[in-house]
Amino acid sequence: MAVHRLVATEEAAEKDPVPARSPVRRAPSGTRRLLFFGSAFMLPWLLASLALRRLDLPDYGAWTGIRPLEQKLRMLSDFAEAGPVDAVVLGSSVGDFGFSAERLSEIVSRERGRPYRAFNFSTGAAEVADYPELYRLVRTVTRPRSVILIVCSAHGARSDQPRIEVPQTPVYYLARAPVGSVLTSPLQLELSHRLWSLPPIRYSAALRDLLVFGSFKSLKGAGSDVYALDPHGDRVTYTYEPSGEALSRYQGALAGLGPVSSSASQPGDPHLSREDVEGLRELARLTEADGCARMVVGHDQGAYLMGSALLPSDYVAHRREYFEHVAALAAAPACLVLDDLALPRHAIVDPIHINEYGAADLTARAASCWTGRPAPPPGRYREPDLGRTDPPLTFNAFAFLLRREGPEDGETLRLRFWRSIAVPALPNGPLFVALRGPDNKDLVRPALREGRDIVVSYEGLSREPRQVFIGRLLTEQNGQHFVLNQPLADYRWVPAPIR
Repeated sequence: MAVHRLVATEEAAEKDPVPARSPVRRAPSGTRRLLFFGSAFMLPWLLASLALRRLDLPDYGAWTGIRPLEQKLRMLSDFAEAGPVDAVVLGSSVGDFGFSAERLSEIVSRERGRPYRAFNFSTGAAEVADYPELYRLVRTVTRPRSVILIVCSAHGARSDQPRIEVPQTPVYYLARAPVGSVLTSPLQLELSHRLWSLPPIRYSAALRDLLVFGSFKSLKGAGSDVYALDPHGDRVTYTYEPSGEALSRYQGALAGLGPVSSSASQPGDPHLSREDVEGLRELARLTEADGCARMVVGHDQGAYLMGSALLPSDYVAHRREYFEHVAALAAAPACLVLDDLALPRHAIVDPIHINEYGAADLTARAASCWTGRPAPPPGRYREPDLGRTDPPLTFNAFAFLLRREGPEDGETLRLRFWRSIAVPALPNGPLFVALRGPDNKDLVRPALREGRDIVVSYEGLSREPRQVFIGRLLTEQNGQHFVLNQPLADYRWVPAPIR
């Protein structure tokens, strides 16, 4: 019977053939499940990423533990996408405030006849021992053609305490953050940076706070939040040191400092700690492997750069020796421009830092190391009495300085103030701007809001050239003017509008 059925089936097939069907390849059930769950995961992730970008959530800086540094890293990434990066500046807060990557870019571009693009990646409390770690972070977003090491002069023996044990230093926070475990592995560092840049991870802390508390409760302000950042990474301030006595005391401290011995009998390096020496050599190895050039730019504390400072000759000699020693360890040329630099009084923020005007003047001088041409001497400006703070309710730490070159600057002033988590919003009431000129008299004028700008007219302002004014943003209550806590980010003198 079995044979009979088989034959009958074959005969029927010959008489009435049925077209053969193409075999269907079915994915194994495990693969189908993987694809399904992968799609179910990736679609919400993609939607969440797009939504989080639109929410404009604050960045908590969780990857490095240093929010201002992470902000600069993202700015550097945007800067690199716009074109080649010719130089990245590494330094402490002295370089953050006191060296202008924007000014250097302008001068060198003009001199060479092609764009030259520099970015300031300096961060507070950094030392030369920390520069390799800063450079490793830079390499996650760009490979610059050169690095500029801003080196502040130091006098006396340096501590050999490990940097990761010193609170408030960059490496202290980096070592305790997620990035700390991958800093020395280029591949792992790159992967970690990409992972922590994904919006659902980058903004997870901010989103958690928003959902749980209805505010960004865990976001802590930092001192750097009250200072503007320009697109080149320079930290901008127009504030000044009102106490001439504080500057004098700081300058006087140099008189008690003896010369640093560099004799062979002194153990260790006479100028630097062991980590400083190792850091400079490590930075030289890293940059050399990348084909990245180096330049050491000597800098100093604000009180020692002021024109009226009479520095001891042994300190001036030590400072030059210090810079040359650092440059030798970094295998880099030294840009030494401080010996005859005399910044005006209004260029000093405090005994340690200089402001936007000081940074522009020092950078113009340093640019000669790139161009080969000496910078023209800075102009002399007439200043008001910077020590006077009367009436007291119209002065605070955010009083700002404005330069006016002459009548060609126009008589309408456009001010833009910095906005951040550390700066209160402008009040809704009337606004005024007070200017105190070299005659020490205040001109108080009503101001208007135009978008993000504050606009005020000063018709009839003195036509004398090169003047400095002390400005304050004021409000009025019960006929009394009160100063506001608003840090100035930028200003322009423009022609009066046509009426």
